[in-house]
Amino acid sequence: CNAELSACWNGHAWQRAVQLLGIAQQDRLQPDKISFNAVISSLERAGAWRGVLDAVREMLAAGTAPDGISYLKGISAVGNAKKWQRACALFLTQPRAGLTREHDAAITAVTTSCGRTGQWQMALRLLRSEE
Repeated sequence: CNAELSACWNGHAWQRAVQLLGIAQQDRLQPDKISFNAVISSLERAGAWRGVLDAVREMLAAGTAPDGISYLKGISAVGNAKKWQRACALFLTQPRAGLTREHDAAITAVTTSCGRTGQWQMALRLLRSEE
């Protein structure tokens, strides 16, 4: 299933990725981080920010903890849609333990989102919180 989900990302077929995830869940298969991240990445690539947030919520409901990639793609999707408040909220919910380069990229994504929408004070606040 993960290979097919990844192929959807490569083929810009985000609708199919969402459909496959739903089928897997209906068949009582337990999607893992790779499955969810493939769907999240497909949705982010398509600019479907609401779908990204839904997929993150489904991931949590399924008992699968989002990782750095999940957060980065989520923040990027909502940030690109100029939803800076949602980007900040998602950024602030990610765990601080085990910071990765995805976290560093998420900092860039969230501060860029804030900057694009004139929220430079929030961007500075977030950057200072990372010191």
